[in-house]
Amino acid sequence: LEAARRLGRPTLVLCPNTAIQAQWMAQWQQVFGPPEDERATADRELPTPLTVLTYQAVCTIDSNSAHHQLPDGKLLDILHPNGRALLDRLTAQGPWTLVLDECHHLLEIWGRLLREIVARLKDPYLVGLTATPPHLMTADQKALHEEMFGAVDLEVSAPALVRDGHLAPYQELAWFTTPTPAEADYVHGEAIRFAELRTGLLDPGFAATSFLAWLRQRVVERHDTSRGDTGGGAQVSWDRFARDEPALADAALRLHSDGLLPLPEGARLREQHRQPPTAEDWVALIGDYCRHALLPSDDPRDQDAYEAIRRALPAIGYRLTRTGPRAAESPVDRVLARSQSKAQAVTEILRAESAELGDRLRALVLTDFAEAGGTVPAALTGVMDEGAGGARLALETLLADPDAAPLDPVLMTGQRVACGPDTAQRLVAWLAGAAPGLAATVLAADGTFEQAPAVEIEGGPGWEPRKYVPLITRFFAEGGSQCLIGTRALLGEGWDAPAVNVVIDLTAATTPTSVVQLRGRALRLDHGWPGKVADNWAVVCLTADHPKGAADYGRFVRKHDRYFALSYSTLSGSGDIISGVAHVDPDLSPFGPPDPGQLAELNAQMLVRAGQRSEARDRWNIGAPYADEPVATVTVTTRRALGLPRAYLPAAAERSAPVGRLLRAVRWCFRVAADADRAPSSGSLEDMAAAVADALHAEGLVSRGGDAVQLEALAGGYRARLGEVSAPESATFAAALEEVLAPLAQPRYLVPRLFLPRPDGRRAALALAARRLTGRGTPATVVYHAVPAVLGTNRKRAETFAQAWHAQVSPGDLLYAGSPEGAGVLAAQRGDDPFAVTTQLRTLWR
Repeated sequence: LEAARRLGRPTLVLCPNTAIQAQWMAQWQQVFGPPEDERATADRELPTPLTVLTYQAVCTIDSNSAHHQLPDGKLLDILHPNGRALLDRLTAQGPWTLVLDECHHLLEIWGRLLREIVARLKDPYLVGLTATPPHLMTADQKALHEEMFGAVDLEVSAPALVRDGHLAPYQELAWFTTPTPAEADYVHGEAIRFAELRTGLLDPGFAATSFLAWLRQRVVERHDTSRGDTGGGAQVSWDRFARDEPALADAALRLHSDGLLPLPEGARLREQHRQPPTAEDWVALIGDYCRHALLPSDDPRDQDAYEAIRRALPAIGYRLTRTGPRAAESPVDRVLARSQSKAQAVTEILRAESAELGDRLRALVLTDFAEAGGTVPAALTGVMDEGAGGARLALETLLADPDAAPLDPVLMTGQRVACGPDTAQRLVAWLAGAAPGLAATVLAADGTFEQAPAVEIEGGPGWEPRKYVPLITRFFAEGGSQCLIGTRALLGEGWDAPAVNVVIDLTAATTPTSVVQLRGRALRLDHGWPGKVADNWAVVCLTADHPKGAADYGRFVRKHDRYFALSYSTLSGSGDIISGVAHVDPDLSPFGPPDPGQLAELNAQMLVRAGQRSEARDRWNIGAPYADEPVATVTVTTRRALGLPRAYLPAAAERSAPVGRLLRAVRWCFRVAADADRAPSSGSLEDMAAAVADALHAEGLVSRGGDAVQLEALAGGYRARLGEVSAPESATFAAALEEVLAPLAQPRYLVPRLFLPRPDGRRAALALAARRLTGRGTPATVVYHAVPAVLGTNRKRAETFAQAWHAQVSPGDLLYAGSPEGAGVLAAQRGDDPFAVTTQLRTLWR
């Protein structure tokens, strides 16, 4: 608004909905207080210096036009006559300042239309505002934004705004539910259908070519069949296979983790593979089996097997076609996404938040829809309510709960306002004083709300969202209601209510845009509560009783991907800001759901955190300096020590007297033996991390070397990162270190590491001292590590890494994996994990 005022041009603001439209006009009046004839309006005649319209007002498409068939440059031909008349007025006036609020909406057809509209205007000045950064857009979307706006003028993250005190600190929480008994019975029945198929698949007599035999040939042996040779072709490397068939490769490795398939030569298990096969994994494997083994066969057994698969796949949300499986609506997924257990979870969350915040509680419950459109599929009749997952059922559930009903929940959508009878009487009386012209009245309960004591509120001719949304928002902020229930279409974007301090997300939306928008509802500063800390709750329904049982958890993972929030973890005392579900709980993995037996404990931990707002605020370190950039890290969880710390290793040569050497050798061995179970294992990891950083720095791939390596002790492991470098450089380092620590797969070069096994007790320690004293040497074990791929592209880079490795970690010659010796090492040690570690790549904000 200030930019528009200074430019001195007539200004048109375009925004996605009427609630945001009202905010622009109210802010113009509140901040600048122009005279009556210069007030902001929503008039298409453009009579005032500031006009605020929705995108639909400009880009309304003529319903008779087949716009999807028109090429760019012809889209103006499909505008509705009202839109064309508005465009004529815009071109006749000007030049204009055009403000495009929530401009990620331009990624829809509006963007193509607006591009042509802007081309018709006289030298317009464009300002675009969005919370969706360019790195979350597709290449085409990013190109459109660059064409219309040029480069990004300002990009600032939510954590930076919290640190600077412009947004309220927040924490991400989750409540995990399981299906209701009726829903669970349905899911179990569907699971039985798929279990029967899976049992058949694993039976060697299921088809002429059994499923597991096919997978061994296809995935484990991997013979090149491009020339028609089905058995004797050269073996395709695992790296090439995984690159050409990524979904099949990942599915096969999870099948191996489930004990059903040998580990393919050259394959390497990562965090995402240590999970049971998902429905998508089974579909990838089955689809390949059908296309390449069953369909080409004339054997009747194979045709019968194909038909059995075709009948069973709908149970997990797929249908089988001649070209492979295709995703279809999954009733099981619908049950999980809309489970009635989620509405009950809202009452549990509000009970805890109300106990913590009391009269300060201002909760927002967001759903995808107000009421379900259409009817429940026949298969789900009697399984779940027709309105399950909607705002209406959430309201009814709260009103029926003795603890939640006193919060005076109000449902507010673009079509209706509803609440309990007592709340309705107070709301109508309040509206009569605040906006008597709306003539709000209470309607008697109708068939829509027969399951709960809810009534609906309507008004006179001016009763529309643009007018009643800001009023009911005020009623809510003043404490007339402590809980608003609405849809993400109306309240999930741009809606301004600083008093909101709890958001409960019941939506299935997973796009980065929607996630940022939904969680942003609670981040406004509340001048009535300077110490505000917002709780953002996700409600997740899962079951281990079906291959699709983690579908809702998968949505939860996608919502938090690349979204930064405060990490609640005892792994580090300071308030780490990290992306991914690990910021909800450090034990949550992006690759698979928690065990159902852990859900009650996880929920209990979430309730405890809801009562720790002041601690969360302290851990945000508001006012502390920051770089506002992501840093890639490697988290190493170990089941045994990574090797003796450098301080414990003996010197290579000693020139002291024999008695002194003996005493030092004995003292050293006793110290090693005494500390065998509690010696920190950071030294070896620190050395390897330093070697990686030094080699990358020497080759110009990162700007800092081993002196910038930062190692932090965590519960059960460590976290390593390269400090004081750019985000891409930190990612390069993290990926390289992760390769060094992981079991051998198919590296191009190898380096050895000598390490001294810990003596088993004092007698062994004395024997080790005697060997050193008599000059017989100290026995060492040799293990091999991969040279990171980025440093193994050629011999020169590999030698650079070997030199850094020698200086920091261990002596030994660089080995080319293609040499006879290198091939022997790979054959002997491939897949071995010398540390028994699990490595995880995580992104930290600093």
